[in-house]
Amino acid sequence: IHNLHPEQRSTLFKEIARVLRDGGLFVNADKLAQDDPEEHERHLHAVLERFRVFDAHGRTDLREEWEKHYLADERIKFTEQEQRDHLLNEHFMDVQLHFRKEMEAVVSARKALTPRSAAELR
Repeated sequence: IHNLHPEQRSTLFKEIARVLRDGGLFVNADKLAQDDPEEHERHLHAVLERFRVFDAHGRTDLREEWEKHYLADERIKFTEQEQRDHLLNEHFMDVQLHFRKEMEAVVSARKALTPRSAAELR
């Protein structure tokens, strides 16, 4: 999801909400930017620094390509708050961050029950 432009993400979350049954579980394991810009910047630099391993193996080309990819993502970065907003706007509930290490994160949410689906469960 983090590679999509913001408008595409909005369309995607609408589609996820459309096809997921009421009460269904959504889980996203993806790169999510920290909401705190300074914290995000620290994480980004830590990841970019690890790409130096390619230099030690004579593959600066791979380091440069990964750096370009991450820096391109910065122009369309996907934040925790943006994902939370999309989920809440599409009537998901119980949005939870289960894991985070730097930019890697796992988030879950449940699609809310409509009155009709709640009645069907009775």
